[in-house]
Amino acid sequence: MASPSFSIPTLCSSSSWTGHQESPPSVFAMDLPLTCGSPLCNRALPSPPKRCKSCRYRAYCDTLCQRADWPTHRLHCTPRSSLTDRDKTAFAYHMKHQHLLFTIAHRLFRFEEEFRPLRGSDRLSFLDVARTQFVHIKLREVANPAPGRWNRVSFLSAKLEDIHTLSNQRILDVTDRLERRFPAFCFGLSIVNAEGFFSSISTVTHPFKWPTPAYGQPLLLKKAIDLIRLMERMWMLEAWERLAQRMRDREQNPGPGLPSQ
Repeated sequence: MASPSFSIPTLCSSSSWTGHQESPPSVFAMDLPLTCGSPLCNRALPSPPKRCKSCRYRAYCDTLCQRADWPTHRLHCTPRSSLTDRDKTAFAYHMKHQHLLFTIAHRLFRFEEEFRPLRGSDRLSFLDVARTQFVHIKLREVANPAPGRWNRVSFLSAKLEDIHTLSNQRILDVTDRLERRFPAFCFGLSIVNAEGFFSSISTVTHPFKWPTPAYGQPLLLKKAIDLIRLMERMWMLEAWERLAQRMRDREQNPGPGLPSQ
């Protein structure tokens, strides 16, 4: 969905967005630092990364790269204020676990076996496949979740889904993104209710630098899923501990006019 305004949104620090936390620590060979969102730049993102103030999703190393990428990004820059609550939760989860979800995509597409050795124009054969399928990540709602939007859901399953599962307009949008961001994976994230149904699929296009042999091998699918579930528990426990610490600090340092407990 195109932004209604063609002016370039400024950058903001991700720490100001409650849907973002720092990426998980490196846990496998392909878990490289995230790079600038401009396809012309290979620099690693600063910590915390600087994100577009409109969508608060795409990140750049500086304003020069943002300006260079704006002609492409503005075609799909959806203001965060227009997203549904489910979209925001799905995107927050994706950002929290994107390294491991990226590995899952590699395994499901058999990227290492079938596409990684390709060179030059032969690499376009991956685009033909990526335009017909997306990685469908199903998430389940968490009862009594810890603070943090990403803690509201947990991993349920992942599989390749036919692109025609999406609406015709969404297919056109996803296809355009995949072509403009090539090479890239499309992720579709849905939140499943207690009866096993979901009402919508939030799509994310995840561009990447074409791997070289120096990247090493990604984790096996089962190990990546096991690690996601382990990381979920870790983020949950950390969130509860931070909340408990804030409550302890509040009790020890009550505000003006408030009696100490």
